[in-house]
Amino acid sequence: MPYQLEPRQLDIAFQQGELNTEGGVVRFSTHALGELHLTSGRLAACDPFIQLAPEPFSLALPPGHYPVELAVAHFPNGDERSAFARLRLGTGAAQRWQMALLAGQSAATLEVDQYFGYQADMGAGGFMDATLGTELTADEAANPDLFERFTQAMAEHFRPSRGWMEYTPPRDDGVTEGPNLIAFTSGWGGGTYPTFFGLSRRGAVVAVVTDFMLIPTEAWGLPPCGERPWWRLW
Repeated sequence: MPYQLEPRQLDIAFQQGELNTEGGVVRFSTHALGELHLTSGRLAACDPFIQLAPEPFSLALPPGHYPVELAVAHFPNGDERSAFARLRLGTGAAQRWQMALLAGQSAATLEVDQYFGYQADMGAGGFMDATLGTELTADEAANPDLFERFTQAMAEHFRPSRGWMEYTPPRDDGVTEGPNLIAFTSGWGGGTYPTFFGLSRRGAVVAVVTDFMLIPTEAWGLPPCGERPWWRLW
């Protein structure tokens, strides 16, 4: 079975719970990062420091403004890391989760605990409407300091070793409700991280979550779920 998101881990993280691990108590805090302007409904996720125009997920969402939240893990040594990033499209709880895929990808091709995800070589992730890629690419061409602006924006909400930013490219066409980027640091840094759609009982998307696979599964102290071989995740 491909890698799956464990909703009980989400509950602990976003309800600001605690974990008793061998290294001490890990506690969680949640942070509102702002609203994502999803203008076309074609959601994309990427490390914006290495990919300005990512391909959208194949499942389209209703256009709208949706809150983005970050669950941060606080370790006993004072380190703070992003555990999960969540885009909320409704107030209802997800009844099931499915991996977010790009065109041409199929979960049926994955082996046990494999997954599709985006590369975060610069230690960041983010959500944006796919149409923003054209604007960001043009912004970079006109202003070579774009990534410095990203870094400065991230520094405004930074603590060792996590941070986030909201970025809207400059527009001279009078558009005020165009797409924006909400980005955040990615767990332990570089890696490849999966994203999942949370679906209601009727199949509507109520949440989108990127899992930074921060803490080994066994450290959550949760009993096995179904027949999934949890011990093979790490």
